[in-house]
Amino acid sequence: MNHPPPPSSAKKRRYTDPFTRNPASVPKGWRNEERDQAVPVDIYTHEGLLTNCQLEALHFAPDQPTDNPRSAKRSAETRSQYLFHSGYLDRMEVQSLGPARSTIANVLAPAGVDFVTARLGADRKQVNWRPKIVKNKPTSLYHSILVNDVRIVFERIERTTDLTLKTWLGERMLKSKQMADKIPFLQTGTRKSAKKAPDGAFALEYPAHEYGDQPVQPAGFFLEVDRGTESNAVWGEKVTAYEQFRQSGLPQKYYGVTNFRVLVTVSSPQRLHNLVKTTLKAGGGHFYWFCLQQQIDIFRPWGILGEIWMVAGWEGQYSLKTLIPNPKVIAE
Repeated sequence: MNHPPPPSSAKKRRYTDPFTRNPASVPKGWRNEERDQAVPVDIYTHEGLLTNCQLEALHFAPDQPTDNPRSAKRSAETRSQYLFHSGYLDRMEVQSLGPARSTIANVLAPAGVDFVTARLGADRKQVNWRPKIVKNKPTSLYHSILVNDVRIVFERIERTTDLTLKTWLGERMLKSKQMADKIPFLQTGTRKSAKKAPDGAFALEYPAHEYGDQPVQPAGFFLEVDRGTESNAVWGEKVTAYEQFRQSGLPQKYYGVTNFRVLVTVSSPQRLHNLVKTTLKAGGGHFYWFCLQQQIDIFRPWGILGEIWMVAGWEGQYSLKTLIPNPKVIAE
């Protein structure tokens, strides 16, 4: 017996898989505008991948604080779809990024690699550095996204504050041969050294007019994004490597700073407590600043300047804008 088809109102809507390329879905009137052209370049300069949310934060989110920082979410998603369907981007799915975060991560497709190579005059091998790694190592993908979150927050606050992001060295540069002697390393008794490449290195220039008579110089930072996958012992080795590097004089030689802070984003309060304790035990001190990863918000970037940072050996919480904290709050 043949059953009649369901009424039209009961028909399921046609579903388009966001990971299946369909050039025919790009409107004929679509133009690859300047903001669209910046996307492949941004993906290249941000270690080879950016999520849809990160592209939204970089190019579509309002710069000023607002109750609706994601008012342009739909526009951002549409533009990235067109770039994907036009062959500039490839996509992969990534989970566990938190509520309201896109599961789509973008890397460069061959047409995107060609575009960036021509636009920047860059080496094609360098432009195409990332895709194989992120496709084969999901944990590496997730870690790189968290690192990019921190970078994007600093890039966004530079637009609306007097704080200037002077430089940013990412994973690709810090793990390159030319940086082999310019990153922290753990000296061993057998004259071997274990490289401890940070997740990022950058400098911030503070506005002198906000600090009265206090001397203001560019401050150097190393970034560590901790996902709780390493033992406390491994973190202790990193702290030892940082302190050996600090005492070597190399930070002044290569980065122009006598001292530097290590900013650490951590997955949980318990992990934060353990890392602070391990830092002090390994000989680290107030140059190590910690906050929770959930406090890094690419859509509300100004929060990173708030009093969210716990400092090894100090009581209370501090702002990154603090140059010389009150010594009365130093714990005994």
